[in-house]
Amino acid sequence: MIKVFYGPYDVHPFLLAWEPLVPLAKSLKEFHGRQTEGILRCPSYTSAIANMYAVLCPFDISIEITRDQEGNVWPHVFCTDGTFGMGRTQIGDTSPVLNSSGPPIGTSENIYQFLSDRYLLMFSDESCKIEIYPPYLHHGKIFGVAGSFDIGDWFRPISFSGFCFDKPFQVKAGEPMMYIRLPSNTKLHRVLWPHDIQMYINHAMTFKAALGNKPLSFMYDKFKRSGLKKKVLKIAEQSIV
Repeated sequence: MIKVFYGPYDVHPFLLAWEPLVPLAKSLKEFHGRQTEGILRCPSYTSAIANMYAVLCPFDISIEITRDQEGNVWPHVFCTDGTFGMGRTQIGDTSPVLNSSGPPIGTSENIYQFLSDRYLLMFSDESCKIEIYPPYLHHGKIFGVAGSFDIGDWFRPISFSGFCFDKPFQVKAGEPMMYIRLPSNTKLHRVLWPHDIQMYINHAMTFKAALGNKPLSFMYDKFKRSGLKKKVLKIAEQSIV
């Protein structure tokens, strides 16, 4: 059985709003109510969502849009006014950084990202490929961004993101921000990651940024040979709550 350690950074500003992963079938039943009674008895449907979990939004957020002079769309993500007494607070920003020659650098038009600041960190004691999907069975608000990586061979924050297209929208507290699929032979352990875990995240993220588009397999190999896996795993085991 693969141990999967997951949880937030212990000094994250939204720590008390953090919610554990919810089995997708349970989340769908709570979200859609009696409308799910029939479909959740379908073997094909339940097989398709097996080993999948919903990551719930901790509070109301709004995704808003600005456009530059050329009509390019740049989304921005905000807490609802008054969340945690912080007023109107931006929690994600994909605004372009302009260089002297003009074109935006470091961002992609029409893509937004939020709560990627160690709100959810996942690691495992063995190779464990996770898959990430937008919450397509709940609502049609968050579109388009999916991916996968091995949380036993790489250590980085889970990134919440999507395509905004051309209309602003809101995601309410308790609605899913994404789905995560795990292998069937996993056991979840909630952890509260200590603040000194940041140095290990920095190693991985800085290395990836320096390499550009190197394949994941290359980074996995570097991570394993560095000895960082043993250090992160030891911290995870000690941080179970």
